[in-house]
Amino acid sequence: LSAGRAEHLTKLAPHRLVDHLVAKLARETELAVSGSDYAVVLLAPMMRTLGNICWDEAQVGGQMTESAASLGIDGLQDHPGAAQALATIAACLQSSRMLLQKEAAFALSNLTALPRSQGVHLVRTRLPQLTSTLHALLLSPPTA
Repeated sequence: LSAGRAEHLTKLAPHRLVDHLVAKLARETELAVSGSDYAVVLLAPMMRTLGNICWDEAQVGGQMTESAASLGIDGLQDHPGAAQALATIAACLQSSRMLLQKEAAFALSNLTALPRSQGVHLVRTRLPQLTSTLHALLLSPPTA
């Protein structure tokens, strides 16, 4: 439901999906570090959904879409679990599981594309080690 046209996201609006995603990601840092099959099954779709919601907002030239706002993306910076959720995403970047790395990079890419630099500010203030993490990922040899 989170991929595709904005009307798909409006179906999720009553549930403040971003709040739930951030809260769950915030609790799963240790799981991300484990790189287990369960981590892949749980965390990859959560990061993909968060990235899709961010993409929906970023695509309308800096204007908050109704669907993104109703899902709670506008309050992401102030969410009490934002820093820990970003730590979970960063842990996925360092995972030995390529799918976790891919979905973490996707979520961060779309998060930092949010209008008015709000995503960039969030990542810079809550995840200052991200640049070194990305650099290490780029330099690491590919895994099968």
